[in-house]
Amino acid sequence: MHDPNFLVYLFYIFWYSVQNLIWCYFGRKKEFPIYLTMSFYVIAEAVK
Repeated sequence: MHDPNFLVYLFYIFWYSVQNLIWCYFGRKKEFPIYLTMSFYVIAEAVK
């Protein structure tokens, strides 16, 4: 399972977590669904 796609998947989890913390810190909750949708799309692509 440690193929390039899996590494990309881990990177996007990390990046999404960082962005989520940033948006929460600045109180911009309205942007949250965008990143959530993008993260689900990336995960779906990674596990195909």
